Amino acid sequence: MATPSMAEPSTGRSRQRYDPPAMGRRDLAFRGQLWLVAATVALAACSPAPTAVPSGNGTIAPPTPPGSPGPSGLETAAPTPTGASVRAYLVLGFGGQTGLVPVIRAVPEASAGPESAIRALLAGPTEVEASAQPAVRSAVPSGVELIGVDVAGGIATVNLSGQFEAATDDGLPTAMRVAQVVYTATQFPDVEAVRIQIDGALVTVIGPDRYPQDRPLARGDLTDQLAPLFVDEPAWGATISSPVHVAGLANAFEATFQLEIVDGAGRGLAMGTVTASCGTGCWGDFGVDVPFTVQAAGPGILRVFELSPRDGSRQNERGYPVTLTP
Repeated sequence: MATPSMAEPSTGRSRQRYDPPAMGRRDLAFRGQLWLVAATVALAACSPAPTAVPSGNGTIAPPTPPGSPGPSGLETAAPTPTGASVRAYLVLGFGGQTGLVPVIRAVPEASAGPESAIRALLAGPTEVEASAQPAVRSAVPSGVELIGVDVAGGIATVNLSGQFEAATDDGLPTAMRVAQVVYTATQFPDVEAVRIQIDGALVTVIGPDRYPQDRPLARGDLTDQLAPLFVDEPAWGATISSPVHVAGLANAFEATFQLEIVDGAGRGLAMGTVTASCGTGCWGDFGVDVPFTVQAAGPGILRVFELSPRDGSRQNERGYPVTLTP
């Protein structure tokens, strides 16, 4: 069973079903183009003029407990842990949008799989994540217990305690907590869709707003719980080195958006235009290798955003804190 690559709501857009081949697998075949300008930057000095550099293969390491504070009060990861890791999909609000965000959790290598990932999800955000600005949170009610996970024929049956259906006052729809479970379980190559049980019973509707579950749910069924620019790799708080592979899904005007990496002082390390496989009302996948140079490890931010065709202002902006390493 493959583990995730190491190294992170409806907003008025149209609801589109996105169902590419092998959707939900860590070996997704991403398509995209990046025109990238990177600057060689010393964290303690001024950066030289940017130079064009070719893209390559990225490496991403997992984050660890909190280190130094990053830009905008966000904290980034300290030295990387050993062992395996899994992704838990939590919730991030940014610029008036709310959507899923992946975070990394260290687990014993022998237990890295859907069950350990769901347990990590139910544990919720860490203190660092919950106190970040913007804060990482969860739509899953507190006190939910995992009864079991069974995987057969590409379907993960996730058996949760009845507290999963409890009403909450966070303003988030039941679809968000369902999406958290579906995305967390489908990070593994042998899981393509998820069926949720409540106290051992298969249910056709879930939660106080009776979200329908008339069949196993795949990632493409829940894209309305993503921000228009969804970065699936690297995870929120990841430690990254150059070139970093940035991948995810986008529903952007004419399928294009901007990507930038800045250091802890706000200096630009890389910027460019990304083209997804589809856009303007449809979800497209993207994957680009972004080179950058730093001379010492330190905090940074990876941002994605669209430029308004009307006035050039930033729209649908989303940022992840990262730790940059040489």
